[in-house]
Amino acid sequence: MGYRVVAALFDLVVAGTICYPFFHFWGRYNETDNNYQVTGLPALALMFSTWAYWVLTEWLFGASVGKLICDLRVVSLAGQKCSLGQSIKRNVLRAVDFFPFYLTGFIAAKLNPLHQRLGDQWAKTLVVKKDRKALPEASGEIHQTSA
Repeated sequence: MGYRVVAALFDLVVAGTICYPFFHFWGRYNETDNNYQVTGLPALALMFSTWAYWVLTEWLFGASVGKLICDLRVVSLAGQKCSLGQSIKRNVLRAVDFFPFYLTGFIAAKLNPLHQRLGDQWAKTLVVKKDRKALPEASGEIHQTSA
C-alpha cells in the first residue's frame, strides 16, 4: 500500500502539470473564493485530459508515471496486461475512490485481501510490483506481494 500512496503523489503532480495550462490560459480569478476557475468547454477538456492521462498510460504502458516510478503495474486478475476496457472501468470509479483525498479508495484497498480499490474490483485488475506476473493468491502470498 505504501508504494501506491507514493505513486499517487507523483501522479497528482503530473495531473497538476496537466491542469496548469488550462488555469493559466482559460482560468478566471474568483475574488470571493480566492482561486482560479475554469468553466465551459475548457473545463470539459481539462476533465477529459486529466482522466485520459490515467486511462491511456495504464492501457499503453501498464502504469501511470507514478506507478512506473514506484515499479508498479496494473494487470488483470490473470496477470495479463490491463486492457483498454479495464483501464476505462478502473478510472471511471477514480472519482469515487478519490473522494475525499483518496480516502475511499484507501479504505477499500485496506479491506480487500488483494488490496484493490473500488475501480480495481469492478475492472478485475490489480496493482502489483513490476516483477510480479501472476495473481498473488496463486502462490499464497497475497499480503506479501500485493502493492
